[in-house]
Amino acid sequence: QYLLTDKAEPKYRDATVAALDALRVRLFRYSSPSHQGYFGEFVDGAFDYKMDHLACFASGMYALAAMHNVGDDGRVQAYRKVAADVADTCYQMYDSQASGIAPEIVDFAGGQDFRAGEAYYLLRPEAVESIFYMWRLTKNEKYRTYQWKIFQHLKKYCKSEVTGAYSGVSMVSVVPPEQDDLMQSFWLAETLKYIYLTFVPDDVLDLEKWVFNTEAHPLKIRRRDPLD
Repeated sequence: QYLLTDKAEPKYRDATVAALDALRVRLFRYSSPSHQGYFGEFVDGAFDYKMDHLACFASGMYALAAMHNVGDDGRVQAYRKVAADVADTCYQMYDSQASGIAPEIVDFAGGQDFRAGEAYYLLRPEAVESIFYMWRLTKNEKYRTYQWKIFQHLKKYCKSEVTGAYSGVSMVSVVPPEQDDLMQSFWLAETLKYIYLTFVPDDVLDLEKWVFNTEAHPLKIRRRDPLD
């Protein structure tokens, strides 16, 4: 909302900083021994050592805040590091599985390195979303490599040989995984869009002019007249 209103509403910036700081202090952890950065959860007042694939979006959230210098210099550097470390962990969620596809949930039992929890995959976009933002923030070619490897595995195991459509899979730890015969709408609206945008020029969708909502629909930033 702060970006969508052309940074004209400081209350939204302040709310963003408060939320990002609280999440970083209370829910962000590193595993042992591999130092995998992740966000856990609070369940009934206790820390739960698990991260859903859904939570991988947080890397992109911190990357976008760093991209637009939301907060002082110390905060921006901290946001960049959180974003990079979580993006790496989310890529490892894919790369560590036999199929090259991430599970729905990973468990960091007792703070140790993750193991697959719920091992199905629903064509979710959150990891590739964050990899896209990290590419735009850093222009580090490793993020394009991450994106391409993920896409190659999705194409290999999620594409139907009969229809050409894509489906989720029921068990990412086996090869070949069984398809679930269901193509979620966010596969087209989000997952493929973020992968595509990682490989095209920035002006195809300029993040200085557009803001994505949570379902990857681009909203045009309103440039306000200073006298408005």
